[in-house]
Amino acid sequence: QTKFIVILNLFMKSISSLPALALLIFAFSSVSNATHGVDFSVWQGNMTVDAFACLHGRSYTFATIQAWQGSGKINPYFKSDYANAKKVGMGPVDLYAFICNNCGSNDPKTVVETLNSELPSDFDGRIWLDIEPCQSPLCWSLNFTKNMEYVKEVISTAKAHGWKLGIYCSHYAYLAIFGTLTDSSIYELPLWYAHYDNNPSFSDFTPFGGFTKPYAKQYLGTQDICGT
Repeated sequence: QTKFIVILNLFMKSISSLPALALLIFAFSSVSNATHGVDFSVWQGNMTVDAFACLHGRSYTFATIQAWQGSGKINPYFKSDYANAKKVGMGPVDLYAFICNNCGSNDPKTVVETLNSELPSDFDGRIWLDIEPCQSPLCWSLNFTKNMEYVKEVISTAKAHGWKLGIYCSHYAYLAIFGTLTDSSIYELPLWYAHYDNNPSFSDFTPFGGFTKPYAKQYLGTQDICGT
């Protein structure tokens, strides 16, 4: 089975004000056959067709777009960004949702049904659940069980709508939010983890939270390219 490695910069996107674009890489076992892509959030604003054409022309062939900001808000640019990425032939074009149970208007039904009503009619990608802590304000309960039950409910609600899911979470974030709790509804999904070591391989991966192997890795931080 093909292994994929991804470089993404999702960390704290929901509260970050950094304007630069994040670089991603899908790779088969080595850097030499990596496929590059981009990941961005509401902070990049409306990405134009020309911006995507520039990125695609530099061999960044796929995109992951923030759709849910984590504070009860849709990214107002995600649908136009999705359409523009598709126009220049990028693919896959995935989405991500920053979820948290201590954020306003962020209950599972609201998150899933609001976002589901806004999905482009031709959307066929994966939606990544971005699970990570934030301190100002505290966006997760201090109760690990409540946090686990919340994510399980998001997953079950999303699956009822036919979403293809993945989990974005680091080892540190998992311990901070769930402690030592595990659940198969979470760890059976593809895992995208972060480790900024500039090493496009899974050689650093240590199992956590029931995840025994990764699908993707984030190993570089935010970059500036094509004026974005």
